[in-house]
Amino acid sequence: MGIRGPLKRGRIFAVALGALGLGLLHTNTLVASLVAQPLLSASEQLSVAAERSKCRSRLATLVVLGGGIYTPEMPSIATLERVHTTARFLREPGSVVRNVILSGGPTLRGSSVTEAELAARFLRLELPDAIAPTLRLEDKSLTTNENAWRTRELVAAQHLGPEIILVTWSIHMRRAAAVFTHQGFVVCALPVPAAPRASDWFSWSNFKLLKLALHEQLGFYVYQWRGWI
Repeated sequence: MGIRGPLKRGRIFAVALGALGLGLLHTNTLVASLVAQPLLSASEQLSVAAERSKCRSRLATLVVLGGGIYTPEMPSIATLERVHTTARFLREPGSVVRNVILSGGPTLRGSSVTEAELAARFLRLELPDAIAPTLRLEDKSLTTNENAWRTRELVAAQHLGPEIILVTWSIHMRRAAAVFTHQGFVVCALPVPAAPRASDWFSWSNFKLLKLALHEQLGFYVYQWRGWI
């Protein structure tokens, strides 16, 4: 009898621990979805608006925001996904975009290579010779706000119009579009569906999604407080 008591309590503890684990799994997925969904929904609405917009005219400039660097020779997956989306858009029949601005500074510690430089290099590799838009580099910005006002300066210096097609991650689009609009641009969104989706179970993708969503929510409020949007 003295042994059965601890064994029974051990089984009860194991069952309780398992139930708690399942609860955490569900909560992890639920929280990730609830926090990220408003950002993704806003991006989808902007994308629908882009299909009806006049920003696909010859006056529109395509602006690609950098998403990081892995090594001096290799951009991050986020940057590559934005480059792929840009190349696909430029290859579409009827595309009349003639100016592309790649925006992003030296974000890799200890290196002077820039996001814009690497993005331009990889974009050229994806485009056939028949499609040769003018690529302009904004290679100093380190934040989304800098992306916007430095791009505004470049656009003004090159006498380009305010209509732009903005390329960035879908989960980043709400803040990015608001910042560029604040700088006087007429923004059409071309979001990259690269943000990880919440899975059914406790997983790294849920943590990553939650981290990105929290970063964007906090960033949006901070940008509002600073008067950048």
